Amino acid sequence: MKDIRVIKINIGAPTAAQTELRGESARLWNRLVKLHKYCRKKRWNWLTEKQLKSHFKGRFNLHSATAQGLIEKFCANIDSTRTKRKNGDSSARYPWRDKKKFQIVMWKASAIKRNGNRLILSNGRGNKPLKVKIPTNLPLGKIVAAELGFREIRLT
Repeated sequence: MKDIRVIKINIGAPTAAQTELRGESARLWNRLVKLHKYCRKKRWNWLTEKQLKSHFKGRFNLHSATAQGLIEKFCANIDSTRTKRKNGDSSARYPWRDKKKFQIVMWKASAIKRNGNRLILSNGRGNKPLKVKIPTNLPLGKIVAAELGFREIRLT
């Protein structure tokens, strides 16, 4: 049986590159929230995950897998809210806050490289990768996901 762990690492004060990435991620999230509000207001059918991915492809300075991961997270939030409302939970709310300044940045396995005690996170073609120093005592194994938050990075 495979052992899956999430390890939270404190990385200290955020660098300018980290802040910029989290801000760009928030821009994508805000666009998704505004688009969803507009579709609901007009009573249009919500776009599928595939349509959203193709619509936002290449519009943000993020790795393509990062943008896809954020869209998947947003669609999962929409689906879970819809399910809760169908089951009678009237307090369930769709994602509504569209003025976020920062959002977590997610990387999938294809954008993660480990080089000793450095983690190299790709940010797409033409952008410099984000390099993060990690402890040397981390368990060996494949890193399948990384999430950059404020002052921390979570590795799966």
